[in-house]
Amino acid sequence: MSPTYYGVTSDIAALADLCHARGVLLICDAAWGGAFAFCEALHHDALTKGADVAVYSLHKTMGALTQGSALLARGALVDQQRLWMAYELYETTSPSVPILASLDAARRDHAVDGEATWRRTVARAAALRARLSGIEGIRILEPWDIPRGSQLDPTKVLIDVSALGVSGYAIDDWLNVHHRLCVGLSDARHLLATVSVGTTAGDVRALAKALADCVAQLRKGELTLTTASDAPRLKTLTTEMVAAPADAFFGAVERVAPEDATGRIAAEIVAPAPPGVPRLVPGQRIDAEHVAWLSARRDLGIFLLDPTDPTQRTIRCVAASG
Repeated sequence: MSPTYYGVTSDIAALADLCHARGVLLICDAAWGGAFAFCEALHHDALTKGADVAVYSLHKTMGALTQGSALLARGALVDQQRLWMAYELYETTSPSVPILASLDAARRDHAVDGEATWRRTVARAAALRARLSGIEGIRILEPWDIPRGSQLDPTKVLIDVSALGVSGYAIDDWLNVHHRLCVGLSDARHLLATVSVGTTAGDVRALAKALADCVAQLRKGELTLTTASDAPRLKTLTTEMVAAPADAFFGAVERVAPEDATGRIAAEIVAPAPPGVPRLVPGQRIDAEHVAWLSARRDLGIFLLDPTDPTQRTIRCVAASG
């Protein structure tokens, strides 16, 4: 994925060189980068960096209706007839005309006014960064924080709240209840403010004021929120497949409390969202690290994408033999 949900782009040019030297296509999930090609203030589009195929979610950043996306291809390595045939295998015979119309409208709007629209948006994001940088106790992700060769989408403002010692999930909930604000995502240590073409100067002032209010109350001891200091890091998780996914999914199963799931085999997808990336898949062994990570984040307020147990108190596992 480039850019990621957090706004970090990969070194597409280097990846393209590696792939093309081996005659392999580079296909990029550029869901959040649809507007890049329409404004010089944004980063270069994945296709201009050498990707052969890219998928864009125009509904995420460009104003199309939800589910409005585009798949684009270029270059001699792409067999466009084969790509079209593969696409038709999944295409519905009853497409949504309103979604298709919104794709055309969003594309035209960006072709005509994209440069000016996104320059205003980038400037608004810069104003938000400046306001937030003045709040003691929070830190903003900057271009020098990311790997060499990567770039940072200037419209994604990632706010590190770990120095406050409280959960990003808890701050997100507090902002919603007390200031009627909702950020793009939250996790144990961060908030992500997504500045879009619809973000106003008033929105920028409101978020900065609300976060300053939250920090001030925390420092005065007037506010108590869930802490996240002991939450295990994502890097502690590993992947060990011990059964075929189909066998685990369709075989005999039972529900197990996460605290008792160490050593068991997962029989469902466990995907915290956003961004909805699976941490467990059918056929994968559940290690103690998975149990610690999921239990801690469940208590912090994590949102799982369509769990089979809506209470998040059990995990669907392969039934124990014997």
